[in-house]
Amino acid sequence: MLHNTLGQTENRLLDELVRLAAQNFRAEEEWMRRCRYEHAEVHIESHAHLLNELLELRDGLFKRHEHVNRKAVAFVRRWLESHLAESDRDLARAVRLHLIEETASAQAL
Repeated sequence: MLHNTLGQTENRLLDELVRLAAQNFRAEEEWMRRCRYEHAEVHIESHAHLLNELLELRDGLFKRHEHVNRKAVAFVRRWLESHLAESDRDLARAVRLHLIEETASAQAL
């Protein structure tokens, strides 16, 4: 009984992680379009890859593969270290520049 409850909790948490990642990626991709972000194509491809990995992890957990927990931890760590720390930092600079330019244009009117 306890094992089933823990499994259901893991499933819900991973479903939520997938949902939040997809939501975050959609928001970032909208900003990329608005800013005409020069690295958008590569960044969007990385989102697709990361989301596919998350979905594979989720499906693996649903099937109760023991090695998946280690893979999940390694994946999330790699994601946080590389994607969020590097790719998103560059995107944030582009968004800030876009907003500054947008504000300057509005003030010039």
